[in-house]
Amino acid sequence: MGIDTALWEMASTDAREPVVRFYWWNPPAVSLGSSQEPDLLVNQEFCRASGIPVVRRPTGGSAIFHDIELTYAVIAPTDAHPLFGQPLSAYLSICEALRRGISSLGVDLCLRGASSGKEPAYTSEACFVLSSRHDLVKDGRKVVGSAQRWNQRAFLQHGSIVLDIREELWKSVFRTAPNLNRTGALSRLLGTPVDRLVLAGHLAEGFSSVFGVEMREAPLSPAESARAEQLAGERFSPL
Repeated sequence: MGIDTALWEMASTDAREPVVRFYWWNPPAVSLGSSQEPDLLVNQEFCRASGIPVVRRPTGGSAIFHDIELTYAVIAPTDAHPLFGQPLSAYLSICEALRRGISSLGVDLCLRGASSGKEPAYTSEACFVLSSRHDLVKDGRKVVGSAQRWNQRAFLQHGSIVLDIREELWKSVFRTAPNLNRTGALSRLLGTPVDRLVLAGHLAEGFSSVFGVEMREAPLSPAESARAEQLAGERFSPL
């Protein structure tokens, strides 16, 4: 979370190329939307006993258990691409990049298009049991959940792509046991485990296709690393 925020801050002040990140959480952790109360959503006693950190995100939305999944992040100045000028066009174009990448892996997702079932209730429900019109879903089951944060010059969008679900663990992490019939997982849809690095490669091709760019790997700069560590200590320490 410190890295995502540091890159967003720097994109707000410098003329920078957009950044796409793929990462996962070690150990597994819970991230909360920026204004959520942890005690309303998460069984903190269980999480502490199980070594599962609970942290805040810089974005909104509801609680996500980052277990067997891949997290993505897009950080960009709003003038870096015509599709980045407004929150909805940025969101939909990024979701299309994710959709194309996952489709090339062998799972065809679609935007939900209209909310169904429970409307978002960010104070009491886990992210992956909520429905909104811009979820990426398979047969109504949410596979990709995302959130944004904007200022006048740049935005951060990040989200979770569920690969598999340890059902009893999910039920223990949240205070209200999630209805996992609302959640999809790529490994189950494919019938075989999904390698995160393989998935990241397919997603990178999706971004290249949608935005007409060549993706290249780059490490964090010393300034980005230093600011990320500072933010991690100041804002994103485990609760």
